[in-house]
Parts: sequence; C-alpha cells; structure tokens
Amino acid sequence: MESLFQMWWPVACVVLADVIYQVCAKKISSGTDPLAALGVTYLVSAAVCAGLYYGMGGMDLLADMSHARLAAAGIGFAVTGLEVGCVYMYKAGWAMNVGFILYTAMIVAALLVVGAVLYGEAVSFTAMAGLIITSSGMYMIVRGA
Repeated sequence: MESLFQMWWPVACVVLADVIYQVCAKKISSGTDPLAALGVTYLVSAAVCAGLYYGMGGMDLLADMSHARLAAAGIGFAVTGLEVGCVYMYKAGWAMNVGFILYTAMIVAALLVVGAVLYGEAVSFTAMAGLIITSSGMYMIVRGA
C-alpha cells in the first residue's frame, strides 16, 4: 500500500497544482503586468521551497544549493518559459480548456521524439496510434474553439 501511495501522491500533487496554476495564470493574464506578477510567483516559490527544505530536515540551504547542477538552472529557464507562455497565451485570448489541451498534446508529441532520440526509449505502435488519435482530437478541439 505504501508503494502505491509513493507512486501516486506526486501525480495527485501535480494535477492539483496544475489546476490551481491554470486558474491563477488565467487571472494574471488580465489586469496586471504579467512579468511583475511572475516575479511575485518566484518569490513565493523560493519561500515555499526554503520552508519545505528546512521542514524536511535540511540543514544548510546555501551549501546544498551550491551543489546544484546546471540542470537546476535549466529548469529555472524552462519554468520561466512555461509560465510566461501560459500567461501570454491566456492574454492572447485562448480559452483555458483549449489552450491547455493544445500545448499539453504538443508536449506529449515532442517528448515522444525526445525520449526516442536522446534516451533510446522505444516508440511502440500503440504510442504512435495514441499520438495520431491525440493529434486528431487536438485538431477537432482547436478547430471548434
């Protein structure tokens, strides 16, 4: 039972956080400067990460941060791109349920290729069929928007 929890709590966390994220990103896109609002986002994120770090037994945050690999900075740039893109996507007028589905399906397709090319992951017939079905559904959703 514990391994089942360990497997699924992160998924539940991502789903809950992403729903909250999408609602907040939609609200940020109107009324305030999106980049200033994202600055507040990063300050809150830094405070939450520091609190979790110490709450989970961390002792020396600065020392541990000094050992972070370049990939951590890459994630920082990627997260900034995700957030700026989402906020401006909503600012441009995309509906939440259409914009999110569109970019998520495109990410799935891109990661299928990245996984195969960079990591040698197998691409099964079922995965390709799923990609075709997903692309067809994505086209129908965007076309109907």
